[in-house]
Amino acid sequence: MIEKAIVDHPNVKVVAMVFHETSTSMINPVSAVGQLCKKYGKLFSVDCVSAAGGQNIDVVENNIAICTSVGGKCVGAYPGSAYVCARKDLLESLTADQCKNVYLSLYKHYRTAVETHQTPNTPNVNLFWPLNVALTNILEDETLAGRIARYQRCAKIIRDGVKALGCRLLLEEDQAANTVTSVFLPAGIDAQAFIDEMMLRGYTFYIGKGDYGKQGMIQVANMGEIYEQDCLNMLEVLEVVLNKMKK
Repeated sequence: MIEKAIVDHPNVKVVAMVFHETSTSMINPVSAVGQLCKKYGKLFSVDCVSAAGGQNIDVVENNIAICTSVGGKCVGAYPGSAYVCARKDLLESLTADQCKNVYLSLYKHYRTAVETHQTPNTPNVNLFWPLNVALTNILEDETLAGRIARYQRCAKIIRDGVKALGCRLLLEEDQAANTVTSVFLPAGIDAQAFIDEMMLRGYTFYIGKGDYGKQGMIQVANMGEIYEQDCLNMLEVLEVVLNKMKK
């Protein structure tokens, strides 16, 4: 379907997609779409907000020209900072006329960074420092491969655990992200009431978006400073709450 859309709209220059759909916890077929963009000469822009630091993102192999993300989520810094990674030849080709937004002009940000090692407007230093520390922690301490592997181990513990407690997962393993699990609670358990009970015990979940929430789906995230034992502890509490609400 995507290939047909590209062929049917030859004037389109950029194809954009989200790497990790947090509303379902699904990983999209970024690699396949990247190859289509390479085949038809399109720029490929990928929203990696919930993927950077948590999924394997090979910008060369996947033909990604531009990707964006944030300091929070899988990277583990504070929310509020955001960044753009792009091919240098693309950044060099930008003109002021293409980027007319005052504060979010990629041309202005890139030229200012190259020429002055600064931001075009006052930088939020309180966010820059934590982002730098978080990236350093990944690259020099845990390593990117190590962090991704930890997220995978934690996700497996969560998924195996909730299934053992009678819950159903929305996605098959090969579609699911490393850091968010979409879980249907057993029949008869009100999702919001369950979330409220878990909140009282120190655990925060999200209710499923739209109809998913009405069907009793919740979302369990394991991004950031969450380790295997944390997931095991959570499952113990989850079992207690489930048993309480079944009575």
